[in-house]
Amino acid sequence: DNVGRASGLIKAAGAGAGGLIQCKQTVKTTVTSQLGAAGVWYDISGMAVSITPTLSTSKILIQFDAKVFMSQSGWQIALRLMRDTTPIYISTDALSSQLETTVSSMRYNTQNVMTTGCMFLDDPASTSAISYNLEWAIEGTAYGYLNRTGDDVNSVDRGHNASSITAMEIAVGAL
Repeated sequence: DNVGRASGLIKAAGAGAGGLIQCKQTVKTTVTSQLGAAGVWYDISGMAVSITPTLSTSKILIQFDAKVFMSQSGWQIALRLMRDTTPIYISTDALSSQLETTVSSMRYNTQNVMTTGCMFLDDPASTSAISYNLEWAIEGTAYGYLNRTGDDVNSVDRGHNASSITAMEIAVGAL
């Protein structure tokens, strides 16, 4: 009975109704860079997490945050979420010259970060080990950077960052 709860809290489900089984996380605290090529996807080093579901009926909640910068102003950078070698949580109606992405953005200068946050509930229907990772596509011959500005000036108004990817196994229904 969660109708009209003024506190905003949701009453917990009864025992055996499902819930969090396990949680795995990778935190990337160092810089990664990649020289781009039009329409080419590259793995983002260090932005992967593996999980082995205990139940084939479980769902996997994936969350990531990535701080991405470009070496050149006015160029685009795109990210996509992968399950092993399969892109998931991407657009399916891109035009012929457009990329099917999880998220993309154009950078207006080399100091602005594209801070991406994403949450996706995957249904892998498996009890085998699964790797979730991020890939990026960087427009033209610009460099993409994870966790640092495009110009990386040694100044108090610049910083290095941390990014992460998390996988949580969620039991659905009775355990």
